[in-house]
Amino acid sequence: YFTATASEFVGTLSRLISNSIARIQSIHELTRAESTYRALFMTIQGGIFRVNSSGKFEAINPAFAKMTGYGSMEEMLGNAGNLSTLFVEKSDHDRFISTLEREGRLQSTGFNLARRDGTFYPAVVSAHIVLDKNGDVSVIEGNVVDITERVLREEAEREHAAAEAASRAKSEMLDDLEVKNSQLRETLEEMRVMQKQLLQSEKMATVGTMAAGVAHDLNNILAGSVSYPELLMEQL
Repeated sequence: YFTATASEFVGTLSRLISNSIARIQSIHELTRAESTYRALFMTIQGGIFRVNSSGKFEAINPAFAKMTGYGSMEEMLGNAGNLSTLFVEKSDHDRFISTLEREGRLQSTGFNLARRDGTFYPAVVSAHIVLDKNGDVSVIEGNVVDITERVLREEAEREHAAAEAASRAKSEMLDDLEVKNSQLRETLEEMRVMQKQLLQSEKMATVGTMAAGVAHDLNNILAGSVSYPELLMEQL
């Protein structure tokens, strides 16, 4: 049998061992979670960044370094400088900061972001601020999605839709022209018929005029032959 002191010692030792095992398990779980998070952080296609309250980059993932034109995370952290240098327009950076200060987060907002070589790309940015224990801004965390392919695809779709609309308009215009040409041909045919009728009427009028002239001339010639016999008849 154990004495009371020995039993108490064994109980205390058992609790210490149990606590140690629990701590070891917690450490293992944290290690696994950190490993999972790091794997996700390193392999995710979207850009991820964290900057301190002054805007200096503290952490980025490879995808963000690549879309910004750097060969590695280390190269970007050593050369990118401040977050403000990534915005093509200063007004965009001011809007980004003012929204975070006012609302604490920024939801899927479009910006043009600068690459290392001076070109830019369209992106959708989301971010939120993390406060310290005093309520001051500790860091800003965010993610960036390069939407260049989506913009190009939408532009191609708009151009395709515009081309189809132009083609339909052209087809409709050609159909309308065909109808108008048909109407014009019918009108011309009617005009030719009317012209023939008018020419026939003019010919008949000319013939009538000539007949009237001939009759008048014959009447003048025959006037004497008609009048003299009447005079002779009166004398007889």
